[in-house]
Amino acid sequence: MKNSGISAIRGIATLMIVCCHLMQGLDNELAFWLNVGVQIFLCMSGYLYGKKQVENTVAWYKRQYLKIMKPVWILLTVLAAVILIGQFSDLSVISLGLSYLGLAGFGTLPELTHTWFITYILFCYLLTPLLQMIDIASEKKTWKFVLSLIVFVGIAECLYLSRIVMLMPQYLSCYIVGYYFSRREAANGGADLKKLTAIVAAIAVVTLPIRLLVQYGGIEIPMPGWQYIRTQITDWHHTLLGIALFFGLLLLFTRKKPGYTKILEYSDKYSYYIYLVHQIFILNTFSLLHVTPFLFLNLLLIAAAVLLSAAVLRWVTERLVIKKKAV
Repeated sequence: MKNSGISAIRGIATLMIVCCHLMQGLDNELAFWLNVGVQIFLCMSGYLYGKKQVENTVAWYKRQYLKIMKPVWILLTVLAAVILIGQFSDLSVISLGLSYLGLAGFGTLPELTHTWFITYILFCYLLTPLLQMIDIASEKKTWKFVLSLIVFVGIAECLYLSRIVMLMPQYLSCYIVGYYFSRREAANGGADLKKLTAIVAAIAVVTLPIRLLVQYGGIEIPMPGWQYIRTQITDWHHTLLGIALFFGLLLLFTRKKPGYTKILEYSDKYSYYIYLVHQIFILNTFSLLHVTPFLFLNLLLIAAAVLLSAAVLRWVTERLVIKKKAV
């Protein structure tokens, strides 16, 4: 049975990401706050996979990889063909190849820069069987569980700083926290999920003035690494904000469960496809954001193009069958 609360959160996060790029195209500062939808998505993914058990690791990896990459391969092929035939821009073979492998986080086409997220979610899937083996969620005391999570985050940061893992720990942490919060909920019947959510939300609220001061206060401290420290403060607060928003919304929709409407059904089916295609019509070569002098009309054209493209991409993806090799 569909969880209407999760469906509602998925729809909200999708809308936030689309609006983020709209604000970016309009040079509006809200873009840098609305992109917290990415953190919500990562935390939600971790939470959902925390409720599952990976039995056959290789088969699970293959299934997850194909689920994520099949629509990407179709979109890339069509987009590359359009760019080449129309000679709209130069096409980097390296960037195209990275995207085909799921490594858009290290280079992709200008029209698909938002698909860096795919590299992160694939890596999170790669981590999932390992997270399953490290069962910190069964800790009896809440403080020990929280301490274990902090250690995990610290390890992710050290791996990034040492250039062993070239993926930002803030994004990985969203998935890890979501995963273990979910396992914790299952281990103790959700007894301290509200408490854990309240802790994250309280830290996010208390540290918000610090972030605002650092981000907008024009503070410049003459010390080595100040720019790095400032970036760390804003990025980690954004992570806390995304985690707090996801679990806050989850608790809200658990208490007041929304009905499973046609809108939520569409969100469940098409949110990933909307995510894949939306930026193409908002930023860069094929942007419709300034195609007429009327912003409202441009937004309607973007909405129509995105929804139609998402529907077509899903339809084609469902008919792309990758045959298994005979053993």
